[in-house]
Amino acid sequence: MMRIKYSKKDVQVNLESAKKKISSIVNGDSHELIKRMTEPYVSRIEQIEKLNSVENFKLNFVGSVGLGKSTALCHITNLVDLDIIKNDISKLKDTSILKTGSGRTTLCETTIRLNNNFSTFIKIEKLDKINFEKDIEAFCAQIIGEENEEALSREVFNVIVNMSSFPDKLKKSDRSRLREEYSKDQFDKLSKELLYNLQKDYIKTYTNGQYDEIDAVSLFEAVTSAIDYDNRSVEYLYCPEDEVAKKWLKEKFNRINSGLEKHCPYPKEIVISVNSKDVDFQVPQNVIEIIDSKGLDGKAVRTDVQDLISSEDNIVFLCNGINDYGNILEYDWLKSVLVHNNDINHRCFILGLEKGNELELVNNADGDRVEGMYLKQDELKNKFNQLVKDVSFDDNNMLFYNAFRGLDSNAIDDYTDQRLSISRSVEDNIRNMYHQLNQELKGINESLEIFKQGRITEDLKDKLLKVKIDLKSYMSEVIAVQNDSLSKLPQRVKDFHAGVVRASVNRNGNYDYCNIYSECSQIGSDEFTNTCHNLVYSIKRNLRSSMFFDINDPVESAVQDALIYKIEQEYINYEKLARRDYYNVSENKIAKSTMWSEARLLWGRGSGNYKGEVIKNITNELEISHTEETLKSFKHAENYFRVLFDFIDSVTQEKSINIG
Repeated sequence: MMRIKYSKKDVQVNLESAKKKISSIVNGDSHELIKRMTEPYVSRIEQIEKLNSVENFKLNFVGSVGLGKSTALCHITNLVDLDIIKNDISKLKDTSILKTGSGRTTLCETTIRLNNNFSTFIKIEKLDKINFEKDIEAFCAQIIGEENEEALSREVFNVIVNMSSFPDKLKKSDRSRLREEYSKDQFDKLSKELLYNLQKDYIKTYTNGQYDEIDAVSLFEAVTSAIDYDNRSVEYLYCPEDEVAKKWLKEKFNRINSGLEKHCPYPKEIVISVNSKDVDFQVPQNVIEIIDSKGLDGKAVRTDVQDLISSEDNIVFLCNGINDYGNILEYDWLKSVLVHNNDINHRCFILGLEKGNELELVNNADGDRVEGMYLKQDELKNKFNQLVKDVSFDDNNMLFYNAFRGLDSNAIDDYTDQRLSISRSVEDNIRNMYHQLNQELKGINESLEIFKQGRITEDLKDKLLKVKIDLKSYMSEVIAVQNDSLSKLPQRVKDFHAGVVRASVNRNGNYDYCNIYSECSQIGSDEFTNTCHNLVYSIKRNLRSSMFFDINDPVESAVQDALIYKIEQEYINYEKLARRDYYNVSENKIAKSTMWSEARLLWGRGSGNYKGEVIKNITNELEISHTEETLKSFKHAENYFRVLFDFIDSVTQEKSINIG
C-alpha cells in the first residue's frame, strides 16, 4: 500500500466547514426540502466526528482456542524472551511471555498496556464466587462420571485441580511403583483402588470427617473448602526490582492461568501493565492496548466480540489458520456487524497464522510463500461473495504471520521484518481511514454548498415521489413477511454439546459458550437481515442508476447521496436495535424463571435426550411468557422502512401515501 499522509487534522478542518454550511442552510432561507435533506449528512458528520475523535486505539486478537493467537500477539509486540533459544532452538514455543502450560488457551481476556510511571505489574479481576462455584460443580460431576469433558474446558479443570490440590490422578512415582510390582491387569485395578482411596481421604480431610464417600455433594464441599475462595483476594502482583521483568511476567502469568499462584483468585480479566524500561513492548502507532480476547470455542454467539468490532477505538485481528483462512467469517454473528458498515473495514483484518511452511504448500504456489499469500487472498475474495456480501475488505485487510519464521533458521532480519510489516499494515490502514474520511468530507462539503445555492424543481419533487412510491412497494413486501423468530432457537441449541447446554442451564441460560439470550439476539439480527438485505440492495441499486436521478445534475446527485446515507445509517441502527431487543426481552422473560431449576433435574435421568428435554422446557417458558408476541410487536424491519418512507414523505411535502 502506498503510504498516505496522515490527515486527521484535515478531517477536523473539513468537519468544521461542513457544520458551518449545515448551520447556514438550516438557519437560512433554503427550501424546506433542502433543510430536511441535510439531516442524513448531519448524522454522517456526527459519526465521522466520533471516528476522528479517537486518539488511541486498542488492538484485539480474536480467534479460536488453540489457534496460536496468543503466540502471534507476543511475537508481533515483542513480548518474547529470545534468550531461551540461543543454545536450544527446540524451545521456540517457550519464547512467548504469555505462554501457559495449562492447556490450549488463557482463562480470560488479557489486556497488555504500556506504562512509564510504575514498575511492571499484573492486575487480576476476580471472577465472582457464584460463577466459579458453577465451574466447581461441573468439575465434581466430571470426576464422579456424571459429566464428560465437553462441559468443562481442560484449562478450567486444571485450575480447579491446582487450586484445590485434588488428586485427579496418581503421582508419577506411584504409577511407576505399581507398574514395577504388578502385571498390567493388576496395575489397572490397583491404580483405580489407590486413586479412589486417595480421593476419599481428601474428602475426609477437607470436610473434617463429615463425609467418607465420593459423590457430588461431598466432593463439592471438600473442593470448595480446600480452595477457600473467599480468601483468594490477591488483586495486584508487582515485579520486584531485583527480578528480570520478562522472566517474572512469564512465570506469574503461567501460574495465574494454571491456578498455582498462592491466594490468587480465578481471573475474570487480567491486565498486564508493562513498564517501558522493563520490556521493549512494540505496538503500532497510536495503539495503547493489546487485548488477547477469550478464545472462540464452538458456535456460540459472542456479543462481546460484536461490540468491540463496532466500537470506534478498536482494531481487530480476526485470526484463522492457513488451511481455513477466512472461515471465521462463517460465524453468522460476525457477519451481522460487518455488513453495510464501511467504517469497520479500516480497523478489521483477517490474519492468517501460519505454522511451518504452510503458505509454500498452498495449491499452485510451487513452494513460493508470497504466491501462497496471493492465492489465499484470492480464495478469500471469492468467499466474500458467498459469505459476507457488502463488506469492503480488500488485500490491505488480508494479512499473514508466522511467529517463528526466521527464528527457526537464525534469519533474525526476516523475523523482524515480518513483525514490523504487521504494524505497518495497521498504521497504513488507519492513515488510509483518515484520508478516505477527509475525501468523503470534501464530497459532503461540495454537496452542502450545492444545497446552499441550488434550487428545487418540480421535476426533482416528482422524482422523490417516485422513490416514495417505490418504498411503499417494499414496505408492502415487508409487512407481508410473517416470522416465527424463536422457532429457530431449538436448532441453535441442538448444535451445542449436551455438556455445554448443561453448563448454560446451571447458569440460567447465561454461559459464555452457550448463552441462550445471545442466541436469541442473533435470531433477531438474522430476521431483520433476511427480511431487509435484498430489498435494501435493490433500493440502493435503483437510486444509483438513472431510474430516479440524473447524476450529472449537482442537486439531484447531492439528494441521491443523502438518501443512500439515510438508508445505510438506519440499517445499521435497526440491526443493532434488533439484536439488543431480542437479547433483553428473552433475558427479562425467562432468566429468573423457576424453569431453570426444573431443567437442572433433567441431567442424569438416562432419557438419552437431555438436550431435547431442555429445549422443550425453554420453548415452553418462552411461550408461556409470550416472548414471541413481545418480539413481534417491535416490528424492526417494518419500522426501518417506515422511517425511510416517512423521511421521503416529509421532504416531498406531499400528502402521505397510506402504507397500512
